[in-house]
Order: sequence, then structure tokens, then C-alpha cells
Amino acid sequence: MRIQTAFFFLLVMGGTCDAQEMITFRKTFGDTKFDFGHSVQQTTDGGYILFGLTTNDSSFNYDLYLIKTDFQGIKQWEKKYSDKYFQVAGSVQQTSDGGYIMCGAEDGYDNDSLTLIRTDASGIIQWKEKYRMSVSRTVGRYVEQTTDGGFVVTGFIGDGFMEDVYIVKTDANGLLQWSKTYGGAGREFGVCIRQANDGGYIVLGETDSFGHGKNDMYALRLDTHGDTLWTRTYGTEEYEAGYSLDLTSDGGFIGLGINGNNSGDLYLIKADADGNELWNKSYGGNRQDLGYAVLQTKEGGYFLAGRKTNELSHSGDMYAVKTDQFGEILWENVYPESDICEASSAQQTSDGGYIMLGSTTTVTDQGGTSDMYLVKIDSSGNTSGSIDPIENVPFTICPNPVFNLAYIKFKEPLGVPYTFLLYDAQGKQVREESGELFQQFEFVRGDLPSALYFFKILSNGSVLGKGKIIVQ
Repeated sequence: MRIQTAFFFLLVMGGTCDAQEMITFRKTFGDTKFDFGHSVQQTTDGGYILFGLTTNDSSFNYDLYLIKTDFQGIKQWEKKYSDKYFQVAGSVQQTSDGGYIMCGAEDGYDNDSLTLIRTDASGIIQWKEKYRMSVSRTVGRYVEQTTDGGFVVTGFIGDGFMEDVYIVKTDANGLLQWSKTYGGAGREFGVCIRQANDGGYIVLGETDSFGHGKNDMYALRLDTHGDTLWTRTYGTEEYEAGYSLDLTSDGGFIGLGINGNNSGDLYLIKADADGNELWNKSYGGNRQDLGYAVLQTKEGGYFLAGRKTNELSHSGDMYAVKTDQFGEILWENVYPESDICEASSAQQTSDGGYIMLGSTTTVTDQGGTSDMYLVKIDSSGNTSGSIDPIENVPFTICPNPVFNLAYIKFKEPLGVPYTFLLYDAQGKQVREESGELFQQFEFVRGDLPSALYFFKILSNGSVLGKGKIIVQ
């Protein structure tokens, strides 16, 4: 796990000269080959709850992964929720009693069941329920606690390019109150749902049954029982999809997704209370850029987060855009960390800054590794945080003593450049090697005489590990 906390000090000028501390940071979390961040929320204690996936012992299978941090992004606890089959992570939300509600799917691809898990404040499961009303797979993408203390979830139901939007409403104990499907002859997904002021719901997703062309952003307005009041599509004859939704102070909503195909942009639409489009904007560069999270800010503008493709390196960087109320850019920034990194979820924090969670992936010849990627920025999009190179990673040497060949194996995959330095008992350097280190370093005795040796393995100036080797 690569961690560094950085502090950004903002001097507040007023009647006094008190300094208020605004904390920014960049952190990664993960202890397996693949860890992904899907949803983040600031908690009532000022910390953060992170939700996503982590690989388990089975190849290509995942566990749901919940991490609680303090206000500085320092991990307080983590929980993994296992099932023997592939799992899908949707979203997390803190509940009114201080616990958490998570949605996703389990039971295996092509056999998924939409799943809700409610925990206490320490992540201990209070109940888990599955909702699968037919032989078709059901997947939960977004959950929200409703004003009656229950929960509403959106996702999809169906198989093989014939999915429909699927919505489940439960009571506080997870007991089903109603479930409904929405769609046409083609393929529809629900990705976000919000309860409106009248107790009904607004849903955002995508459709290829209705609208202008290949695929469009899709919005539904439902009453308290899930009956449809209206549906709307937004887009062109090209490809569009919706990924995130927020209700706005004027009674309407803002929707974010993507438009285009290989060279698409973040696609933002503003609609009134009846779903009528007021305006739309696109953001990004000349290559494919993706928008996964949107919210109205306290100032009345909008904050967007996702991924932007670097036009020189073609790598993907976590991307944030702040706009005014009309969608005009006030600032934009990227937060690179590895070959591919992006934001899947975002929220404005109590100090006026923003928290973003996603994933950072390093690509190697062995396939690469991924970590959760948590970034806290100030209100202007700045973060003074940088992630230190990995230091002092646990490792084993086998065999030791060494006759001809030994392996120095690190506890976790690294995917970093390295320099291996070997010293004799008097401290004289006798060997230096460099290259790319994934997880295992091969030590070849070669012409070394029998003796005790000391070594260091460095990466970017930091010590990955050090120890001693006995050559016999």
C-alpha cells in the first residue's frame, strides 16, 4: 500500500488572523493484485467510507471491499465480504443510524443476484438480502436510503443484450416492498437513482430502445410506488450514456455520462423538473474521456469527475472539472498516478473541497496491478499530496543459505523499476543490477565466493527492502 498525507494550509483573512487547515492528500489502498474503488462518501465524523472490489483466492473472483478512513485519509478499518463467486460492487451510503448500506451483485456472472448489505458503524453485517425475481441476472448499481428509513436500488435485470432498468424498494430491514422493470425491445441500464422532494424518484441510465440513435442517456421520473410519470432521452445519433445524477436546487437535475465512441467526451446535461433539456456541454480533449460522477456544489455550479486521456502518452488520468451554473469551466485538473487512473465517485466535503475515489492501474508484462485511489483536493482543485514510492515491503528469501540460485519474493506485486546493490561484510559494493521488478527478484550466485553478504533493493530513491544472504 502506497501512502502519503499532505497538508495544504489556507490562511483565512477576516477579523482575526487565525489559520484554518485544509487537508489534501492522495492515497492508494489495496493488498491484492487487483483492488478497485467504486464509491466514496464523507461520513458524519469527517472521515470517509470507501467501497469497491478486491481479488480473493479464486482466479478472477472478487470480494466486496469496505474501508473506513479518518479525515486525513488514514485507514481505520477494512472489511471484506466474501462469496464463492464473482461479485459486482455498486455503491455505499452511510445510513441514518451511522452504519452503512451497500449494493452490488453476487452468485456469479450470468447468474447474478442484486444484493443489499447493511452493516453497523464498524462494518459488521446486520443483514444481507438478495433480490432476483426471475431466472435472469439482476445487478445493483446504486442505493439510497429513503425518507421512510428504507432503501431504493437501481440497476438492471436480464441477459444477453436484452436487459431492462430494474428498481427495488425495501423497508429498513431489507424486506421487499416492490420491484419493477422499465425498458423496451433493446437494452436499458439504471446507474443512479435519487429520491425527489415529493417522495418519488428520478433514475438515470442508458437506452438503445428509445431516443435519437445508437444509444442515449435515459431518465425516468417515477412516483412513490415506482409507476412511470415520464421518460426522457438525451443525445444525438452517436453513442451517449448516463453514469451519474444529482438533483439541483431549482427542482431539476444534472446528468453526467459520455458521448461519442473512441474519441468521446464527458457529456453533461441540465434538465428542468419535467426532464426537459435546458442545455448540454462536453468536456475533455481529443481522445476518449469519461465522466462518472457529478454533483451540484454549494456555490450553485457543478463538479465533474472521471478520466481524461493524456494526448502524448495515451495514459488515462483522474480528471476533475468545476463549472459555473451554466456549465462553463471555472477550472479543470488531472491527478495522474500510473498508467491508468480514474475517478468513479466524488463528493463535495464539509470544508468546501472535494473527495474522489477510483482506481489506479499499473500495466506490466505480467498483466499489471490495481489499487483503490483516493484523492482529496481543495476548492480550487489543488492537492499538494504525492504518493511515495513503496518502502520496506515484506519479503522472503528462499533458499538462504544460497548455493547457486535464490529468490527474493515480495509480499505484494510491485511493478516498479529497481536497483539491486550487494555488499560484502566490509561494506564494499560487489554487485549492482537494475531492471523492472514485479514481485520476485532472482539472485544468481555467479562467481561470488562463499561469504556473508548484505543487500538493498531501491526504487526511485527509496528502499524496497534490505537484508542479508549467506552464500555457501
